[in-house]
Amino acid sequence: MTSRFGFTAIDKELVGDSRLADPMGILPIWSYFGRALIPNLTEQTGQARGFYLLCSILSLYEKYVEWAEKKNNKIMPVEQFYILVEQVFAYAVFYNTGDWNLRGDRNVKYFMKDNPNQITISLHKQLLGSQLATGTWGLYRGAAMRSEILDASGKRLTEKFASLFSFELEREESLFQIIHEAHSNGVPGAELKLNSRLCNEVYKKFRIGKNKELFCDFLINNYQVKDFQLMKAVAEDLVNYEIEGNDYRKFVVRYSAKFKEHAYVFKDIIKCEDFIGTIDSIFPYLYSQKDKNLKEIASNLPLNIKDIQNAHKSFSEVSNIPPTSIVAGKRYSLFTGSFDISTKEELIRWILDLHEKIARSKSGLPWLELSGDRLAIRVDYFPSDKLKVVPGQGWRSPYYLDVLASIYKEIR
Repeated sequence: MTSRFGFTAIDKELVGDSRLADPMGILPIWSYFGRALIPNLTEQTGQARGFYLLCSILSLYEKYVEWAEKKNNKIMPVEQFYILVEQVFAYAVFYNTGDWNLRGDRNVKYFMKDNPNQITISLHKQLLGSQLATGTWGLYRGAAMRSEILDASGKRLTEKFASLFSFELEREESLFQIIHEAHSNGVPGAELKLNSRLCNEVYKKFRIGKNKELFCDFLINNYQVKDFQLMKAVAEDLVNYEIEGNDYRKFVVRYSAKFKEHAYVFKDIIKCEDFIGTIDSIFPYLYSQKDKNLKEIASNLPLNIKDIQNAHKSFSEVSNIPPTSIVAGKRYSLFTGSFDISTKEELIRWILDLHEKIARSKSGLPWLELSGDRLAIRVDYFPSDKLKVVPGQGWRSPYYLDVLASIYKEIR
């Protein structure tokens, strides 16, 4: 499976949602360059068990439909089935381990505190405020579709994946009966005994086990750049290290030298980080300069103006420029457009002007601005008197490398 990822339309999951706290609007840009290496994963899909749960429940739904037809029961939509079965998994695992390492763990703990041996399964008592939107259904399906684990509907396993995936429950009919009752009863739902054989089996089956190789293939190994398993090669290296503060610079630099034929992928990431990472680091620095005048702020800015000029030039010359038909391309054009900067004061004015454009493009107002020649803060943010990134040093954005390493640790 050679990567077919193409930026032909806006996809908020891939290029960033404008509602996120991203005051300089860099998320769509670094996402784009990260996609050249890791085209299928997202920052919210960092656990292989999330994919496993998604596939397990969808596999069960196919069997549930057959069961319901034989019983002449009304077949509930897959989304409602998913909500209820995800609850069974969450409560069964928490009952046996004291933990639920996927979204919804707070509600699991809260709902179980009064009666740890029995719980209500209900569409009206969800694990999250919106279990479909912010649970594994909402977060993992897009990545699973791009990985050809799910078909284009996002509600069924692909034939190829389904033929290889292994998940069986001996007590699946007991599960279907409880889910049917919970659905039929409406608000009251159905009672689930957590010390039951069903819950014990569900807990024991919540292990990727012999499916590890399958997930490794579909999520990592099958993606190639110029007929080379670049994702796999990077994952195999990253998994051996603990990355402090998401500082991936030395790794990306090393990969650009090690994988010479694919060096452009890593060099583009470095060029991106050197410029937008620096600009994004200056923003919280400005918060540490509240009420100071522009001249004083500029004199305090720990940055060589020549370095940022060179970083801008390099970023303007990346090998894979994002098209202006998507958010990443529009933001890239803003960052690489007019940059006639020769002093730190001009740089700060340029950053504030860029921030205002980004804020207004998201129907907002600027968080900070100059009032006369003094900096005025309109929205609170995290101040920092140091720059996390300057050209050639430091690192700010993950480029999905953190997600890749996290998943590979589970399924290697």
